[in-house]
Amino acid sequence: MNEIIILPFGSGSTGNSVYIEIGPYHLLVDMGIGFRKIRDTLFLYDRDISSIEAIFITHGHYDHIKSAKRRNKLKNTQIKNNGRSQFKMDPVKQTREKSTLSR
Repeated sequence: MNEIIILPFGSGSTGNSVYIEIGPYHLLVDMGIGFRKIRDTLFLYDRDISSIEAIFITHGHYDHIKSAKRRNKLKNTQIKNNGRSQFKMDPVKQTREKSTLSR
C-alpha cells in the first residue's frame, strides 16, 4: 500500500490549495494560495514544487485559481478541471478530459 501525504495550504475565502502525494504521484488541488507560499511550504516538508504532475482546479473562483497563471513555472505539469467550470486562465490552456495519470 502506498503512503498518502496531504498538506493543506489553506481553506476559505483567502485561498484554497491542497498538496496530495500518493506513492509516486504528486498532485495539487486548486491554486488559490500564492505560488511562493506553495513552493516554500513544500520545501519545508522536503518536497519540490517541480515534482507536481497535475493540478486539479475544482472551479473558477479566484480563491481557487489565484496562482494558476503562474503554473508555467511548473514544467510538464498538467492542469485539469471538472469540465463544467467556465473560467479563463490565459495563457494557460484548460484540459477538459478525464484525469489519467500513469507511470
